[in-house]
Amino acid sequence: MKNHYFRTLFNRLIISMGATAIFKCEKCGFETDELSLGPGFAVFLEAFICQDCHNIMEKPINDDWTILEGHEECDRCGKSNLIKWDNTCPNCGVFMELEPVGMWD
Repeated sequence: MKNHYFRTLFNRLIISMGATAIFKCEKCGFETDELSLGPGFAVFLEAFICQDCHNIMEKPINDDWTILEGHEECDRCGKSNLIKWDNTCPNCGVFMELEPVGMWD
């Protein structure tokens, strides 16, 4: 129930400004770095995962939900094999819990 409240709040907040959050896997203990997601003043950030090293990161996106040119590489391994992240743990595949941290714009 607690996670549903935070996810609903998070979704409402990112409509008007971006939010920062950490995602945690309750099964294996994996957690993301703090991610800034949603609309900012000049850019919209979305979470992507590298299919090579499984790093989860935010990337600026276009109106068609593709990564802005010049930002297509993984922040960790430098490869361009990124897909939109579906909020599942890269270690065990379980849906990860959201922990709101703050706001950004």
